[in-house]
Amino acid sequence: CACVAEEQGFSIDCDDTNAMLASLTELKTRSCAADCSSAECVKHYFVVQSHHDHCPEQNLPEAIEDGFHDYDESCVHCEIHRHFTEGAPPCPVAVCNDGSGYEAFVSLLDEGCASDCSSDACRDLFFALRSVHDGCPHDVLPHAAEEGLHDLEVPCVRHVCNSVEDLADPTVCHDHEHDHEDGTGSHGHEHDHDDNLD
Repeated sequence: CACVAEEQGFSIDCDDTNAMLASLTELKTRSCAADCSSAECVKHYFVVQSHHDHCPEQNLPEAIEDGFHDYDESCVHCEIHRHFTEGAPPCPVAVCNDGSGYEAFVSLLDEGCASDCSSDACRDLFFALRSVHDGCPHDVLPHAAEEGLHDLEVPCVRHVCNSVEDLADPTVCHDHEHDHEDGTGSHGHEHDHDDNLD
């Protein structure tokens, strides 16, 4: 996402909620959920998605957390790691094809973690859900689990894990030679729609 941001002229700044919300408004105004192929839709979705996927929960307006999922099936994704939290344990390795993320979400609700997430069991389930959310393509988790994770981030706010050990800043483009033909990473989408961006 950092290279996409550099190409398309926006910054990934977790404190700039105005930019996030302005791009979400553009997505709504341009009906990008129905057709996300225009250069404007592509750019504004990258703004929303990169901040949604990278920034800590406390930095994201609720409208971004909830509204993002209206577009994640129709728009092209870029890849970015979640903000690294010094001292936090590593997240468990994500398994994308066994339904474990959704099972963790259901168990979180069954265990009452939405009201009290202080137990070790809730922590481990939350980490399992987080790892699938952060480490797998966006269509692996059902919509309810995607949105449910963001609801659970409030009671489970003290449970933080890091999905990567690499301390390199994911908001800085380190690959200027990349031709971007497969530049959206694990989601396998191309992003060649930026010819007419303003």
